[in-house]
Amino acid sequence: MTHVEGDRGEPVGSRICPTATVYQTLPLPPPGQTSTESFAVDIAGTELLREILQNNHDSYGSEPKLFIDPAGEFWQTEADPTYGGKLFQKYDYQALGYEFGIQGHGIYYSGANFCWYNSPHIAEGVQRKLTDLHNAAQTVVRNGQPVNGGLTYTGGWKLEKDALEGKFPGSDEESEGSLDEPFGQYKWHVKLRRVEIPVPPQEEQGAQTQLIQMIAKQIGEALREIKLSVSWEELSEKQEVVVTTHVVKK
Repeated sequence: MTHVEGDRGEPVGSRICPTATVYQTLPLPPPGQTSTESFAVDIAGTELLREILQNNHDSYGSEPKLFIDPAGEFWQTEADPTYGGKLFQKYDYQALGYEFGIQGHGIYYSGANFCWYNSPHIAEGVQRKLTDLHNAAQTVVRNGQPVNGGLTYTGGWKLEKDALEGKFPGSDEESEGSLDEPFGQYKWHVKLRRVEIPVPPQEEQGAQTQLIQMIAKQIGEALREIKLSVSWEELSEKQEVVVTTHVVKK
């Protein structure tokens, strides 16, 4: 999985944000020098990772595959007729079997040009962030289809997509399966569970205790944990990667 930075978010109401195109136009810095965020750096960095990986192979002799995770302004810039169209100039990532998604920065789209605002860390902010980043990823089309295949997430996307559609799972869910060939040896398992907040016993059932119990109940109703595990056998030993994330009800 790669972290494609994109541009940083701006405070809500920023005067320079709606007209700024620094991210889109800043050229690559000279070798050895640092640079602020730019589309040119993100493109070059993605190409460099591909070039590093092509010289490495797993125990099956296969080249590792990337899940490329850009932020919203990268997708928006790539789709723009003036500044974009550079992602596939050097490598056909889709032919290599790479996948595309989003980098879940705490930002949402302002609705003006390339301007993204910092997202509040509350349920409404999470919902807006996921929706706007997903919509930005959908704008980059190649061969008539969104390059991310219409999906933003891997693994647990069937559960996470409910947050994008305004739905929210009310109970624990579990599913499992295998990847398509030629990667059928990789098994996945997704478990969604309601998060229960333990409340320590109180000697007196006063107003403060009732408040704590009410908050714990509301958190349990609004928060779900998603755990994705991918397993395979390598040299007769089981290998496993586990990723856990959380979704919040709007």
